[in-house]
Amino acid sequence: MSSANDLFDRLAEAVTTMKPELVAELARQVLEQGLSPEDAMTLGLAAGMRRMGEKFTAKQCFVPEVLLASKAMYAGFDILKEHVTGPGRTRGRVILGVVQGDIHDIGKNIVKVMAQAAGFEVVDLGRNVPLPEFVKAVESHLSDGLTCPTAAWCWACPR
Repeated sequence: MSSANDLFDRLAEAVTTMKPELVAELARQVLEQGLSPEDAMTLGLAAGMRRMGEKFTAKQCFVPEVLLASKAMYAGFDILKEHVTGPGRTRGRVILGVVQGDIHDIGKNIVKVMAQAAGFEVVDLGRNVPLPEFVKAVESHLSDGLTCPTAAWCWACPR
């Protein structure tokens, strides 16, 4: 039986090495050992994505690797999230979408992964979203929180 910290470190490493099958196996071990799924998400999955963010910032990896790491993170997230119980478990709500005129959603998807791993509920409006849809989403989903419209400026802004 692994110690909790060892298991969480192994989860983070499996995320950064982009191994979804290993992440899923380790997430199941977390549950089998009766460890906190919230801690596994924070100290394992989110820690791995933070490391990938640091590697990306240092130009030690590229967007495709970050996306593969997020796929690995989701392999564990999807297993663990079903075992998070009780009200008030989320840290808040974030509304994400790509503004109308833009269809590039890689950045939005990376932010979505990071927000979910950090414990936020994410309302994903998708791509090519008109401004009124953002307003409507804020009115119906957000009492206090964060709205993140994104755009690849070279495409979305008039020239």
